[in-house]
Amino acid sequence: DIPEASEFTYMLKPGGATRCYDTVIERLRAQDQRIKEAISKLPYAIRALNPKVTRILYLLTDGEDNQSRTTVRHFQHFMHEQKTKHNLKSIFLAANIGNAEIVGTQMGFDSNTCLTIGNNYHLSSNGMASAGHVLRQFSQNMPAPAFTPLQRASSQAHPASSTQDDTDDDQPDRHLIRNHLRGRAQRSKAGIF
Repeated sequence: DIPEASEFTYMLKPGGATRCYDTVIERLRAQDQRIKEAISKLPYAIRALNPKVTRILYLLTDGEDNQSRTTVRHFQHFMHEQKTKHNLKSIFLAANIGNAEIVGTQMGFDSNTCLTIGNNYHLSSNGMASAGHVLRQFSQNMPAPAFTPLQRASSQAHPASSTQDDTDDDQPDRHLIRNHLRGRAQRSKAGIF
C-alpha cells in the first residue's frame, strides 16, 4: 500500500527529532574504522609511506540538536580533535536555526565553511550548489576554502522576504546579484580586487 500524501505531510512536520551530535560522532568513528581497514589492506610499501587521508564531513540540518546525549561542548571538542588529529575538513549547512556561522562555530566548524540556507527550493538549491564548490576546493587541497559573499547572499532569505511562506521560489534574487556585480565593477574600476 502506498501512503496518501497527507500521511507524508504529517510525517514531515517538525517534531523535535534532530539527533545531530551523536550521529556525527558515530559516523566519523565508523569512517575512521573504515579508513584504518582500507589502509591495512594496502601493500606494505604504500603503508610505509604513511599515507595522509583527508576526511570530509558535510552536515546539512534543518534544526538544532534536541535528541543527542552529547553536549555541544563535547561535540566542539570532538570536532577540534578530528580536525587536528584526523585531517577532517567540514562544511555545515543549516536552515531554521538562525545564523549558521555562529551556530556552526559553537559546534566546532570553521565559520568560513558554514552557510545559512533558506527553507525553500531556490535558496536551499543555491546553498547546496555552493557547498559543492567548497567540496571541490577541499578535494583539490586548495588553501582556506570558504563560501563567498555572493554564495552566502544567494542562499539565505533576506529580511524583506522573511515573511514569505515556504513556497518554491524559482526566480533568482536579481537585485542582489545586480548589486554584487555593480560593486565588483566599481571595485575593479578603482583597482580594488
